[in-house]
Amino acid sequence: MDKKITYIDAEKLVPHPKNPRLEVGDVSELADSIKKNGVLQNLTVVPFGGVGDGRYTVIIGHRRLAAAKLAGIKELPCVIADMDEKEQIETMLIENMQRRQLTPYEEAEGFQLMFDFGGDIHTVAERTGFSETTVRNRMKLLRLDKEAFKKSQGKNISLNEYLEVAELEDEAARKEVLEKAGTNDFKWSLSYAKDEEKKKVNRAALVKQLETFAERIDVDADDYDEEYWNEHFYNDFWFYTKPVELDPDEYNDGAEYFFDDSHNTIALYRVSDDDEEEVENEPTPEEIEAARKEKERAERYQKLAEVKNRAYKLRRKFVKTFTPKTESDLQVIAEFEMFSADKMGYDIYSKICDMFGVDAKDGYGGNKEQLIEIIHDSKIKTFRALLMSAWLKSDGEYLDEHDFNGNYTNDDKLAYIYNYLTLLGYEMSDEESAYINGTHELFLKGDN
Repeated sequence: MDKKITYIDAEKLVPHPKNPRLEVGDVSELADSIKKNGVLQNLTVVPFGGVGDGRYTVIIGHRRLAAAKLAGIKELPCVIADMDEKEQIETMLIENMQRRQLTPYEEAEGFQLMFDFGGDIHTVAERTGFSETTVRNRMKLLRLDKEAFKKSQGKNISLNEYLEVAELEDEAARKEVLEKAGTNDFKWSLSYAKDEEKKKVNRAALVKQLETFAERIDVDADDYDEEYWNEHFYNDFWFYTKPVELDPDEYNDGAEYFFDDSHNTIALYRVSDDDEEEVENEPTPEEIEAARKEKERAERYQKLAEVKNRAYKLRRKFVKTFTPKTESDLQVIAEFEMFSADKMGYDIYSKICDMFGVDAKDGYGGNKEQLIEIIHDSKIKTFRALLMSAWLKSDGEYLDEHDFNGNYTNDDKLAYIYNYLTLLGYEMSDEESAYINGTHELFLKGDN
């Protein structure tokens, strides 16, 4: 490459169309510097289109070009290079990466260009200085909707969360989750989408198992077909996020089996030679209505259980990855730890008070203000362990806000836990808030 500096008219300098950094960002501060000091570092350019018609394509210096134009500079110092398109792409990509000017998504697009020119995972990693694992992970980001990713930047989403979104199979789901970026519902939406895809896979696997011994039918869900629903119903399969494994021996009994997967659950029916003798009367309208209500109850309960379990997983993930950042965080953790056992009914509150020399008043309603003051003054270094301890004592998977029928039960233990976690920065989704305060649409209403 000729290192000779040539001054070229700014209007004859053209940004490279495949520059990995698609936007130069705010260059006003750089423009002010250029006004005072001039362009201190040359640009690297190649003849436009490779034909040398007086115009040049910028390889290195896109921000300087934009800032210089803003500053009113007419000519810029340039080095005219001889590079093919592959070398141009690699140079721009490596230059931007060294300056840390690319987003992970832009890095992924740059890697893709290098692959398009015949590079493999090893050579791309070697040329850019990234590990092969990093290159692979960046490439996963290209599954994300470009505009949705762009809008989500700067909204407190980690790279690992982006990768989790990218791993979703459904394109619409990926876009929908990214559109929640910056809201309290982002993590909930991501967890929900992941669970739905697991359930879809598990459902397909269950159907495949059922097909080995049962015939698929379509039972009318509106009138709950008397023959199948009332006489031959055998089992319901809910779409848990864990796979369902059937025992083939259970169904090797000489009976005929049928299954219906056209509704929210998969229903299995069993018909044997003895069924006609067992059926005494046709079901009454009351029995059919009772069966319908039981079906609705079971489905409501299952959906509420999914809400409860998903919320628990999100809280658990928050606690596992939380790191105290301020003195206030440490105080919240200490309080949470000291009072969790008392709140959850464990008989150790009096022992805690005794250790700190506080009157426990028979273990109930002790002088908490005095205890809090002592806790805050303690120089405890293991606050992360304290948080884990508090959470393990208080936040069990058994905690819920609904009963067997789907009624709101208003147990204040979960509200207590959320109070401390939100003080530490946990973002409660709308679904969680509605579940805690009893306004969730799944809760039983009226006389249903």
